[in-house]
Amino acid sequence: MVMSESRQKALNVAKDDFSYLSGNLLFQKWRTEAIRSFAFYDGHGQYDPNILEILHQRGQAPIVVNKVRSMVNQASGMEINTRGKIAFRPHSFNENRALLTKAMTHFGFAVQENQQYSYKGSLRCRDALICGLGWSRTDILDNQIEYSYIHPLNVLFDADDFTPQLTNQQKLIVMHWYPPEQLKAEYPKHAKEIDSISSNSPSNSGNFTSEFFNRNSSFLPSSGSGTYNGSRLQVNECFRKIKKKYYCGFDQSGYYFETFDEDHAEKIADKKSDIQEKWGTQVIRTVYCEDILLYYGPLFPNLPNKDFPIIPCVWLRRTSDAVMVGWIEDFEDLQREANYRKLKEIMSLNSVRAIVDSSALDGMTADEIREELSRQDSVLFTTGDGSVEIIQNHDITNAMLKASERIDYELQQVSGMYSDALGDATNAQSGIAIKRRQVASSRNLAFGFDSFIHAKEREGRLLLDLIQGSALENIRIDVVLDDDEKQSFIMNLVREEDGHVFNDISTIPVDVYVEIVPDYDSSLDEQKATLEALLANPQAPLILQNPFLLKILMGERHADKIASAMQQLNEQQMQQQAIARGDGMPPQMIQQEQDVNPIQAGSI
Repeated sequence: MVMSESRQKALNVAKDDFSYLSGNLLFQKWRTEAIRSFAFYDGHGQYDPNILEILHQRGQAPIVVNKVRSMVNQASGMEINTRGKIAFRPHSFNENRALLTKAMTHFGFAVQENQQYSYKGSLRCRDALICGLGWSRTDILDNQIEYSYIHPLNVLFDADDFTPQLTNQQKLIVMHWYPPEQLKAEYPKHAKEIDSISSNSPSNSGNFTSEFFNRNSSFLPSSGSGTYNGSRLQVNECFRKIKKKYYCGFDQSGYYFETFDEDHAEKIADKKSDIQEKWGTQVIRTVYCEDILLYYGPLFPNLPNKDFPIIPCVWLRRTSDAVMVGWIEDFEDLQREANYRKLKEIMSLNSVRAIVDSSALDGMTADEIREELSRQDSVLFTTGDGSVEIIQNHDITNAMLKASERIDYELQQVSGMYSDALGDATNAQSGIAIKRRQVASSRNLAFGFDSFIHAKEREGRLLLDLIQGSALENIRIDVVLDDDEKQSFIMNLVREEDGHVFNDISTIPVDVYVEIVPDYDSSLDEQKATLEALLANPQAPLILQNPFLLKILMGERHADKIASAMQQLNEQQMQQQAIARGDGMPPQMIQQEQDVNPIQAGSI
């Protein structure tokens, strides 16, 4: 298909961006180290090549005690226990705005649950622990917000951005691998072109998709693999920011707005004369497969000065070259040393050394004696009067055991993950000492975990942009009010006669925050844990009687009912104590009994 000059230019720019990003030396350095880090996490590459060569010559298999994986999984478990939900709060205490914001929060909760934000977000955090960088994507497709996890090696990021969390990227590319039929279903206009580059020949059925090589090679496949493999086609999705004029001002409700559409700005502005023109950035999305331009245009929703839909999570950047590094880089050397010591420990248990007089075994060389002693059923025939002394290597084994214990201690020091956090028995006897060491583990990782929260907040802002800017209509939400009553609420309600929008949320100013909440199997478990935490508070009796404090401290929707029940319980206790002292029935109790209907009391 012959493309227009503008589309051909767009394809050339996307390919140039791919070449530039993939050829960046800092990106290549990170990618090489990331592949090695993932292999290290899986238990590969944990021995020096020279030692592996010696073991190969001896016919011995290497022994790997992979402590790195268990430590990363433990840190991931700590992240899982502190997961957060994205929520919104209004800028003002206007009742209508508060209700709209609460509806947006409930809608956001529904999206996060439907799209498995917690699970996919934890995969991203685990990647950051391993290779220093994790990715997630928030997008809208067919009027449905979608959230997905992306493997770090599938992303070409802007390595020229030296900000701590890659907040100033100008270009970004995501590599996808699609079956030809799926790609044709998504881009039906290009079906014939896709057929022309994909092969369904039986000879290709055993070939690997290029995604396999992408996970193992420092060099990137720059074009689709369809010509050589009929199973998958590589599709590159490119994002870049360009300079563009936009319009801003205040709408008729007094809310601030930004838009690229001048006509829309004039339509919603309170005063046309107050509309300002400014220069900002626009995100352009380009999708291509080999020489086929599948899509080119602004990212939807088309909003000024917005982030890419692919959000990074950076664990740490090296000071010297700003390359992202994971948590495991700090203790790779100790892991290798631990494997080596364990190998020598086991070898020493099954080995001996010999002190042999030169005349004892006449005719046998030292290598022949060594080879014979390595056998479990070795037999030596003495040929002279010299002595032969065979000694078990238990002393070497004990030395290796002590060395392994020391390495375990140093792993805790370097990683900040103490044995208490791993659930191991330690020399900390008192509960206070154990708690301090557990807290120390979490504090040592706090800086990295703060990066997880930062990424979650960026995802929240992106989710807010999609909710407000994607022009979703007639969104029905059941809002739970403070009195535990449910109210059906429709956001962006469009009147058919004139298109007027009620409960418009497109420009409402709200704050994004991450609400840290544990994961529970059910709402009953959540209520039980909340009540247990409340009862553990020394001021629980006072808090339970105050609905306002219950709402502030615990976020309890049943605050009024709990406070009322607690007050009744206190009154009953006071009555029983008064009767026990012989003071008689308190006046308020007498009045309550007089107010009781005889029929209700059962006397008639």
